[in-house]
Amino acid sequence: RGEVAYGMSSQTLLMPDSLATIGSDGSPRFLVVDALNLLTDYFLGTDALGPGAQKNGIDAWTLLEVMQRRVAGFLDACASSTPQLIPHFVIDAGWKSDEAASKWRKRRELEVRSHKRGIPLSCDTFLADALRAAGAPVYQVEGEDGDDIVALLAHALATPGNDSLVLSADRDMFRYDDSVLPGAPTRVASDFSFANVKLKNTFGGKATPSSTPTFAICLHPSPTQRRKDGVSMRGMGDMPAFDKSTDLDKWSVGQSKLRVVVSGTKNEYVRGACSPETRACGNLHGISRPLRLAVYRAIGLSSGSVHEHLPEWDEINQVVRWEDVDVDVSGVVPVDVDVSGVSSSSQTDRSISPETLDTCDTSSALFFDRLLRDTVSGPKKALQWLRNSDPSYTATAGMDKQSQINEEKSFRGFSRVAIVAECFAAVAENATVLGTALAMRRDESDDGASDGASASATANATADDSQKVKDPHPLPSYCAERYAEHTTSVSAKIKDLFAFPPESHVSLKCAMRGCSARFVVSGGERVFLFEKNYSLPTRCKPCRDSRKASRGSQQAGRGGFAGAPPSASPGASPGNTSTRTTNSVSPVPGTAVALRPRTLRPSATTVPTASETAQAMAALSVKDADFKDTIDRIEKYAKSL
Repeated sequence: RGEVAYGMSSQTLLMPDSLATIGSDGSPRFLVVDALNLLTDYFLGTDALGPGAQKNGIDAWTLLEVMQRRVAGFLDACASSTPQLIPHFVIDAGWKSDEAASKWRKRRELEVRSHKRGIPLSCDTFLADALRAAGAPVYQVEGEDGDDIVALLAHALATPGNDSLVLSADRDMFRYDDSVLPGAPTRVASDFSFANVKLKNTFGGKATPSSTPTFAICLHPSPTQRRKDGVSMRGMGDMPAFDKSTDLDKWSVGQSKLRVVVSGTKNEYVRGACSPETRACGNLHGISRPLRLAVYRAIGLSSGSVHEHLPEWDEINQVVRWEDVDVDVSGVVPVDVDVSGVSSSSQTDRSISPETLDTCDTSSALFFDRLLRDTVSGPKKALQWLRNSDPSYTATAGMDKQSQINEEKSFRGFSRVAIVAECFAAVAENATVLGTALAMRRDESDDGASDGASASATANATADDSQKVKDPHPLPSYCAERYAEHTTSVSAKIKDLFAFPPESHVSLKCAMRGCSARFVVSGGERVFLFEKNYSLPTRCKPCRDSRKASRGSQQAGRGGFAGAPPSASPGASPGNTSTRTTNSVSPVPGTAVALRPRTLRPSATTVPTASETAQAMAALSVKDADFKDTIDRIEKYAKSL
């Protein structure tokens, strides 16, 4: 871990390899974060798990708890940095170009065809709610490109002599000219890491580590610092209309996605595949439509229609079929819902008392209207209705208890809770989807709040015993019980998700002489290296690229060709590709020379023993079938030196 120090007199953080220190006088700096760009890499941590988090035994509720923990850690680290970083988060809320819409559509179709979904439903909404709950400003602009909003905010928050910073791995951030984002190479960070902050007095005394570790943010510049090929530059004239005096406050107000559907000009509801089971069991967004229609009516759209655009699987033609329908919201249930036996008066009369809610026909609009008004038991009853309407849940009716539990913990089961929570949060005042979902989760749990508090103490005590330091981000009671389970019975991968800071965001120091820069090996890169049985890199990417280019030029200078491996050169025989003769001092370029056997020569200052030499050479012969015989032969050879 990178260790940085404070000077007690000046309180200046000595972190020269952080982008935030460039041109800084120590004053706080604004940091505009492309939040969804960090969703899987940091906030959820699914990149470090490899493909298919659900297949690794990690359910959506665990990822939600990890998200909240890492949100708190990131904000605390920003506050502990010098210069202090004041983060503003941007979360994409739509797209503006046809190209972006086409890309989104193709990704959703692939999810349906392949029975895969990498992250739980509504992660963007849960992340926005978690950030706002922690006091961070979050900006969501419907129908605008997220990169444009990031660039506009960075432009608006910059002050003379103190430019704002951007954290985004998207190379499109370098497509903005100086009228929008001047000095982008020194302002755009593509990654970050956590540095352990320790206090050191200026009188030569040793640093005294705090019992509670404190971490700061180190921002790492982009290794390329250029836009993608084929991407055109954008100026201020290409950006959305923006008025700093009004739009900053307007963009930072949290708004339900369902309310955006009603308040927009198109009345359009566009969603993708909410779970990997969409192909086999249907799209939950379509199954939950009667409840969603009641939300439209409750928030002011009493008549008219909403255009809904959802992917479904066409079993006959074996293709993804996009369902484009105009749904009437006047109180009549869609045509695919059986309303036989329900009188027309009961569909329009909504004066029924709450006591008769249980006796209502679930095929009538009245049932869902009254359900949304029941703030106490309404979410639980709506969730049970959605379960009974979902083929994925009903298929487990005849299975064992563990199969039913696994279905509830799957992304499909989580999606049902997320959909119901979104509906009830849209009609309630000062309610969030995250808060509503967690309340539903607590109601579903068999244990009460006292048990959760006890589990919280147990989980934090476990962390104290293992780390010998106080946890800077103790778990809240509603997720501590699950963490206690992870520490005892779940794989180390899940426990690593709760560790802070995460291993994927602890920087490494470049081993190249004269560099010593810090770099990060992302979670996805770590998974790849582990699968290939490779070790972590010891040099930063610019030094690795420079070393690779240097090797290529040296190979070309010896008569080979640039980029060839050291053992291959043109003109060499297949059985002896690179050899050197004892008499050849200056071999002719392009010709093969015999290899002179290398021996271990004694050092000028220290002469190794015969046994030490034998052990060193044996380490190079570990592939020999008879290792003992190799040791004996090498010992005899070493004694003869």
